[in-house]
Amino acid sequence: MKKLIIGLGVLAMALLVGAPAGAVNNDAIMVNDINNRVTMAPGEWTWIYYDFTNWGTILPPAGTSQVPRVGTSEPRDRSSAFYISPSDDVLGDAGLGLSWISSNRLRGIAETAAAGGNTSTIMFLATPTTLPSSLQLGKTYREYVEFVLDDGGSWLPTSKAHVDITIDTKHGKWAGQSAYPTIARGSSAEYTIQFKNTGPTGWFRNGLRGAYSAAYGDSGTKVPVGAVRLGTANPLDRGSLFWATGTTGWVTNNRVRLLEAYVAPGDIGTFVFRLTPHVTLSAGTYYEKFRLVCEGIGWMEDDAVTVPITVN
Repeated sequence: MKKLIIGLGVLAMALLVGAPAGAVNNDAIMVNDINNRVTMAPGEWTWIYYDFTNWGTILPPAGTSQVPRVGTSEPRDRSSAFYISPSDDVLGDAGLGLSWISSNRLRGIAETAAAGGNTSTIMFLATPTTLPSSLQLGKTYREYVEFVLDDGGSWLPTSKAHVDITIDTKHGKWAGQSAYPTIARGSSAEYTIQFKNTGPTGWFRNGLRGAYSAAYGDSGTKVPVGAVRLGTANPLDRGSLFWATGTTGWVTNNRVRLLEAYVAPGDIGTFVFRLTPHVTLSAGTYYEKFRLVCEGIGWMEDDAVTVPITVN
């Protein structure tokens, strides 16, 4: 199935950093490699490795104050939909915003020697947690970049490259669970539930960005955006009567932590936690339900797991 590729030129907005028109006479910045196909879920970030060789003059030109940077292209100087603000406090300590100086300029690059000087730069891009009307799930957008000499220089068109960014969300399918438990009051039992990552992006135990969402559960604990967890269901986010403070696997009374730090697409993610009947529960069978959630982004498919628990 072919992907729909949409040029990001239609996303042009206010121009925050302007560059002069025209190109230098000896323009020979040749692109060697760029990891130009990525998939991100809303709220996630990725890095793009941009490797090039300078077969032209020294950059920046000797005796000038010009600064070589990576600028948005096609059209030049448009505002990127994947821009990370330097002051974006949801990035926490990650410092990813330092990759950009404005919505149409990435950071400067080190000076490159003429005639065969190899160098590279890394660009950080992020998909907004809440998608604007210009971005849609399941579609691919082409982000063009190009080197430019700011502060009196010119664009270097032989350096032009692009990145195809597909926006998708997290997906999972039930893959197995432990035998239904019988637990004596005053005791507990370990339980395991597994899901297969059926989406195009990986699952992260601690999230991808340094963002924090609103508090979940009675503990008031804040959770990192993008963390894949098992949440209580029917109703969603209810406090479980089989949660106990400090027990294995639980983050709060309505969230279970992913065991693996990362689960690649196609791999199995595991949730191991202890079930502890609340003191108020009488003998009988109770039905505990769970569902996958990507914190701060949304619930995955309604492939809820039901766990009949016998308390005696």
